[in-house]
Amino acid sequence: MNYLGIDPGKSGAIAFIGTYEIARLTFKLSETESDIQAFIEECLTHPEPTMAMLEQVSAMPKQCVSSTFKFGQSYGFCRGLLIANKVPFETVTPSKWQQAMKCRSKGDKNVTK
Repeated sequence: MNYLGIDPGKSGAIAFIGTYEIARLTFKLSETESDIQAFIEECLTHPEPTMAMLEQVSAMPKQCVSSTFKFGQSYGFCRGLLIANKVPFETVTPSKWQQAMKCRSKGDKNVTK
C-alpha cells in the first residue's frame, strides 16, 4: 500500500511513501494548483493502491478572516483532488497523526517536517 499524507496549511506539504522501490517524495503546497495535481498524478503511477491521510483542519482562534479562508480553500482543493483522482482518504487530526508518527510538535513545526 502506498500512502499520501497531506497538510493543507500555509506552509503545508504532501508526503508520499510508497512500498514499490521504497519511494519517498515530498511536495510543498506553495506551488501552483496544476503542479500539485501533477504531483498527485505522479504518485498514482506506482503500481500499488494508494491511501491518503488528509489533515483535519479548522479555524484557529485569533486567525484573521483571509487566513482562515485560504486555509479552507487549500483543504477543499486537496480534498477535491483526492476525490477526482479516486484516492480513498481519511481525515486525521494533527495530534493523532503526530502521535502515530512519533513526532509531536508541541508548536515546533520543524519537528513534524
